[in-house]
Amino acid sequence: MPPRVWRERVQDILDRASAIRQSTEGTSFAEFAGDADMRDANTHRVMLIGEAANSIPEAIRDRHPEIPWRRIRDMRNVLVHIYFAVRVARVWETIERDVPELARQMRELLAAEAGTDEQ
Repeated sequence: MPPRVWRERVQDILDRASAIRQSTEGTSFAEFAGDADMRDANTHRVMLIGEAANSIPEAIRDRHPEIPWRRIRDMRNVLVHIYFAVRVARVWETIERDVPELARQMRELLAAEAGTDEQ
C-alpha cells in the first residue's frame, strides 16, 4: 500500500473529530464515563488522531507551531502505552475542549497549505 500524503492524515484527524462529536453530542460526562463502549470507541479515536498527527511531516508541523503537536503525540502515547492509568475525566476534557479546537486548526492548516505540493 503506498504511503499516505499528509493531507490525508489531516483528513483522518477531521474525520475522527467529526465521529467523536457525533458520538458524544448531547452526552454528559456521567453518561460518557458510564458507557464503556462509547468511552472505548472515542478513546480509540483520540489515539488515532495522535497517530495521524505524528505522521504529518516535520516541515508542515514547523510551519504551524500554533498547533500543539507535542501534546497531541503525548496524549496518543499515554493512551497506547500507559492505557491502564488513563483518567476518564482527562479523555472527556480532551473530547470536549481540545478536539473541536484541533479540528478548527486542521481546517485552517489545509487552507494555509492549499498551494503547496509538499507530500
